[in-house]
Formats: sequence, structure tokens, C-alpha cells
Amino acid sequence: MTLKHPLDAALREHLKAAKPKQKEFGRAIGRSGGWVNKYMHGAGNATIDDVVRIVALLIGIEVQPLTAIERRLLKAWRKVHPERQEDAVVVIENVAKSYRRQLSPESHAPAVRTPPAAKNTAHGTR
Repeated sequence: MTLKHPLDAALREHLKAAKPKQKEFGRAIGRSGGWVNKYMHGAGNATIDDVVRIVALLIGIEVQPLTAIERRLLKAWRKVHPERQEDAVVVIENVAKSYRRQLSPESHAPAVRTPPAAKNTAHGTR
């Protein structure tokens, strides 16, 4: 038995009322016309990406689907403990800053990585 979310049921009803050309609608959301037909009539399931693309198309907003690497990043993010998520964000932001510096036309000096400062440990200073 599949549990249905009220949003899912409302979206199916909205699609039935809108009567889209299923082949064109499917192509626009990255699915087949047959998938659209099954989804509209309750025989198919939509991923969150499908729902976002359907809603965006219905309200006239162009949404770029996640790339494979973005999906990998999101999947890994969901495995990171909430207390460590800020650390992960800082790492990615630092990588992005470093990359922007390398591409910056006004910077003629090569990007240099500096080693992290030595940390005090329980066994003394490293």
C-alpha cells in the first residue's frame, strides 16, 4: 500500500483539469507521455524532482533539474550529522573562494595553499 500526500493528490487533480498534451508535457519535465498518463491517473509515482518540475511548468517558471553531481552532493549532505553541516558548508565555500581566486583576471599571483595552523592536542603541541 502506498501512502499518498495531499499535495500529490491535488497535483494529479490539477493536471487532469489542465488536460496537458501528455507527450509534450512529459518531454518538458524529462519524462515520457506514458509516464504523465500513469501519474495523472494514480498508477505512477513522482519523485520530488518530478513534482518540482511539474509545478514549475504549470506556473510558468523554468527550473533546471539537478545534475548528477548535485544529486550526489545532496545525497551526501543528508548523511552528514546536523552538528557537522556547518563544517561541510565552510569547506565547500572555501573551495569555491579558492576557485574564484584562480579565475580572477586581476590576480596574477598563483593560488597558494597554506597549511592549517598547528593544533594543541592532549599529547602536547604538534
